[in-house]
Amino acid sequence: MKLALVLVLVLGCARSHVTACADDLEGTWRDDAGERWMLLDHDGVIEGYPIFADSIGSDVRGAPRSLQLHREGDRLAGLVVRRYDHRADSCDARAPVTATCGDDALELQLGDPAAPASFAPCKLLPPPPPHAERWHRE
Repeated sequence: MKLALVLVLVLGCARSHVTACADDLEGTWRDDAGERWMLLDHDGVIEGYPIFADSIGSDVRGAPRSLQLHREGDRLAGLVVRRYDHRADSCDARAPVTATCGDDALELQLGDPAAPASFAPCKLLPPPPPHAERWHRE
């Protein structure tokens, strides 16, 4: 009886395999560089947050990035957002991100939001081209 209960608990806690972007993507993911991200999956909206030191800068400070994704058919699309601060002024910079899902992985084309050219008023620069990353669920 105890063995059956343990098996039910273990199997109930195991994450299902990712075969499509319609699958539940919530949980901890690791990229090929070893950096970890937490994804929250609710009602077609995926939020992503770094679980590593992701802030940058000294005089101009960049807060950790966040991902804001929506399901679009068999892929995810949305934005990478990073807030930049300079003294009392701030700007929210954005870059595109898309992802396909399958084989227990996410294949991302991830942009990196560029620091603004100026803060008062906020003048954003175009982001550099996206780069490819492959994430695996932990």
